[in-house]
Amino acid sequence: MKRNIFIVIIMTLVVTGFSCTQARAKVDKTQKPAAKSAVTAGQEGTVMKISQDQFAKRVFDYKAGAFKFLGSCPAIVDFNADWCGPCRRLAPTIDSLAVQYAGKIDFYSVNIDENRPLANALGIQSIPMLLFIPLEGRPQASVGLLPREDIEQAIREVLLVQ
Repeated sequence: MKRNIFIVIIMTLVVTGFSCTQARAKVDKTQKPAAKSAVTAGQEGTVMKISQDQFAKRVFDYKAGAFKFLGSCPAIVDFNADWCGPCRRLAPTIDSLAVQYAGKIDFYSVNIDENRPLANALGIQSIPMLLFIPLEGRPQASVGLLPREDIEQAIREVLLVQ
């Protein structure tokens, strides 16, 4: 039964998506530097580049088998890779939204090449992928390069943030 629940959650994440919370703890200094547009500081108004271990502590423990959001405010997780052109084009929009929604939404960036076990566990096969995670309810995902207006609509409708 737990396995079935976990599979449903993963499929929900892949099909409908969800977002992550912003990290409030110190960033792992052993990680590679973030892309030019990503910020690796744990402060409001920035996009936090996190590892799969940080994801498991701040967003949800993907190895536990049941989705339980660990954040204290809604979150958006940007799954990306350095080589991905659409990911690089999306990054400035995510950075700008992080400033606009500072204190209301936590923004995370996860490089799938550096965090392959997490990407595999979530079934991520296409990037960029944004995961929108409300405080309550199901997370929803969106794959591909979205215009800012579509992301803002998801913020209002999925995360319930104005």
